[in-house]
Amino acid sequence: MNEKKDEGYALIDVPEAFLYDEPGNPAAEQSDVLPFGWAVQVEEKKGDWVRLTTHYGYQGWMQRDNLLPLSLTE
Repeated sequence: MNEKKDEGYALIDVPEAFLYDEPGNPAAEQSDVLPFGWAVQVEEKKGDWVRLTTHYGYQGWMQRDNLLPLSLTE
């Protein structure tokens, strides 16, 4: 399975990005909405989905194409 831990940081790269309780199911319950430009910590990748943590400690899953990955120098 395509999973990785401790992936780093990313920025929300769409006007509104939805956070879900579980990966791989856009019909799952939405747990939060994050605006363009917010930084998040990427915790895990599973296929086209990533589990992330917001700056206020909220966790959930988001589709990977909503994110712009950051390197440690950015």
